[in-house]
Amino acid sequence: MTFKVKLDTTTVIDIGDVRTRTFGALSGSAGVLYRLAEGVNLGVTAARAFRTPTYVELYSQGPHVAAYAFEVGNPDLSIEAAVGFDAFLRIRGSVLDAEVAFFSQWIDDYVYIRNTGETSPQQLPIYQFTGENARLIGAEGSVEWRPARSVRVSGNASYVHATNTVRHEPLPLIPPLMGNVALRYGLTDWFVELGLRAAARQDRVGEFEDPTDGYVVPHAAAGYRWRLWQRTHSFTLRLDNIANQTYYNHLNRVKSIMPEAGRGISLLYRVDF
Repeated sequence: MTFKVKLDTTTVIDIGDVRTRTFGALSGSAGVLYRLAEGVNLGVTAARAFRTPTYVELYSQGPHVAAYAFEVGNPDLSIEAAVGFDAFLRIRGSVLDAEVAFFSQWIDDYVYIRNTGETSPQQLPIYQFTGENARLIGAEGSVEWRPARSVRVSGNASYVHATNTVRHEPLPLIPPLMGNVALRYGLTDWFVELGLRAAARQDRVGEFEDPTDGYVVPHAAAGYRWRLWQRTHSFTLRLDNIANQTYYNHLNRVKSIMPEAGRGISLLYRVDF
């Protein structure tokens, strides 16, 4: 069976024959952990992994309104085969925990969805699933400082630099430098927390992809927990995007027409069994 869609007078996208696909590959990893001092460890890992394309990536052929796209699959996609290396330094102490890691991955037939720059009859941007070689390098880190028994300051950050090594251009839908910081005060049965979620501007974008501005979004939370009937119960009240700021998440497929959620409040009740 073959599906075709006629987009205009000059363009026909044909996903080819819909057929059974079988995939197989080997994966494994090896690592070394070295203790530099009490609570300080250095590690290095090498790994080979694979991922099979999903049925959506293989056989899509039509509008995906929730993603504001007309998606076209590719039945000829191969498995993603990645070789990666990472190194990390981890510190565990009485008042400070910290970790920083660096990674590099070479991926054959990396599957991603590419904006073709064309428009469907429904006036949706046409996206094609594509498999091409890529390289991803990056770093991430986290820290937690406990200056007092009831006070905790924490933060994390991450960055990825991703390149399509066939087209020699940036990959789309790659997050910018981003991170979180939070100050938490809590005792055994209650806590309050104030934090910031931030991202830098992302202008290293794929073809036909929109850049996004940076943002800093504050949030707050408070919680209370207690024991009842031999179970731990808790209430958590959370307030997100306190300033009701308009901002865009670069990983959101509909970022060109829709910002992230505005101010929001949620109340969670939880029972641990």
